[in-house]
Amino acid sequence: MFKLQSMENLSTLRLKGQCYYYEALSIDGLKEIKKYCENKNITFKLIGRGSNLILSEKKYYVKLNFSTPTIIDFSQESCYFPANYSISKMVSLASKNNIRGWEVITGIPGNLGGSIFMNAGTSKGEISSILKDVHVLKKNGEDIIISLNSKMFSYRKNHFISDGDIILGANVYINNIDSNVRTDIKEYLDYRKKTQPLKSYNCGCVFANGGKYLKAGRAIDLLGLKGFEYNGFKISYKHANFIENQGQGHSDDLIKLVQIQKRLLSLCYGHKFELEVQIV
Repeated sequence: MFKLQSMENLSTLRLKGQCYYYEALSIDGLKEIKKYCENKNITFKLIGRGSNLILSEKKYYVKLNFSTPTIIDFSQESCYFPANYSISKMVSLASKNNIRGWEVITGIPGNLGGSIFMNAGTSKGEISSILKDVHVLKKNGEDIIISLNSKMFSYRKNHFISDGDIILGANVYINNIDSNVRTDIKEYLDYRKKTQPLKSYNCGCVFANGGKYLKAGRAIDLLGLKGFEYNGFKISYKHANFIENQGQGHSDDLIKLVQIQKRLLSLCYGHKFELEVQIV
């Protein structure tokens, strides 16, 4: 079932090395993978587009490749998207159809499922603000819809997905129609292009901010770490909370660099910055 293959095309970091990989084309197919792994005592992780992940060599990864909607009825209260639906496509839909609310996810590089899991967001807001409910495959095999409320999310976290649960999709609110949305989205995308290294191989922000007045990128910058290099990785000159793979990097070395940063931040600021990127 699983095949050993290169990790380079499985995440935005383009890490060197090999892992065991399989694609699930349907919910039933995913259930078969879960059953197979349980019988073989294999632990696997979902990787989506791999935009906020540090993959590890020789581990097991599954990617959802469910069919995605081609026609969407924007006259309804909400619409359903599978977990593997691209956030950038959702933003494009918002721009074309003047949907106010979805601009909060502008510039997020991942898929819907991963973005829900970490309550991804921007300076405009968080994805939790536009979610009606989430479709989940529980660890025990039960397929359920979870209605959401504000207590189920916090900054870069969800509080309803347990270990072993898998997000299958979600109903997303279709809020007010506003002709200014397109301009807002374009301006914010232009801003991100100017301030973040979007063209390099990276995993997005490495650390979560420590609060309104303790920004991780600014804290790393003040330590003089911009441009610091370690075994094929470099802390970005453009935004210090990004680490760029220069083409030959392995996950073990990246994890060491992240640990070095974390220790320095704790020593210098007295605050333990939590990771925004997931090491899987």
